[in-house]
Amino acid sequence: MIKEIEGRLKHYKTDMLDIWRPVGATWDEDKTKTTQKSIPTMLMVSHRTLDMVVEVFQKVHRQGKVRWLGISAHNPKVFRRVLNEYPQFSIILFPHLFLTKPFGGDSLLALAKQKDVGVIGIKPFGAGTVFNIKPREITGKIDKKAASLLKKILQEKRLSAVLPGVTIPEQLEVNVEASYGRHKPLDAEDQEALHRCTENFYANLTPEYKWLHNWEVV
Repeated sequence: MIKEIEGRLKHYKTDMLDIWRPVGATWDEDKTKTTQKSIPTMLMVSHRTLDMVVEVFQKVHRQGKVRWLGISAHNPKVFRRVLNEYPQFSIILFPHLFLTKPFGGDSLLALAKQKDVGVIGIKPFGAGTVFNIKPREITGKIDKKAASLLKKILQEKRLSAVLPGVTIPEQLEVNVEASYGRHKPLDAEDQEALHRCTENFYANLTPEYKWLHNWEVV
């Protein structure tokens, strides 16, 4: 892990990383290369692994090489373990979809706010499915519906940031447009875009991405 951090510092030509964000190994290795009908099994990140990550972070933090510790994963249980048991983590990254609804009694967003931990939403476009394309078939095109999706997501005040994927520079213009509209109510055009994107999402979600359903309620 320390060698990886040193490599990042060298690659980015900097002395300090603002965030070191290990990725939780959440997939069952025996099922990731099976047929399209199989769905990979999510695994927990063990206490032993998290203890090791914290130990490494504390060392490089003392050395002034990393400012904050984060983690990303696809399994919601990983974040509940981190938030409840490891105060060393300052940031969590998990999928936050345009159709994500708040959960009452056991909300990750509420728990993160309670613990004063930042939340960064990833995969806002559902791996590209919302644009009526299947995952891994994403091409460099502009889709104005992206602005409506991001506008809705950015209205969730408990999110610190959103990371939308881009393949060409022009798509950044759509993302920026959405950021300027985040304080405005959704209009009829936005609602129509969300409706179409919802249909696209369920129509194009391939078996290996079915786990995104786990993030419809956070």
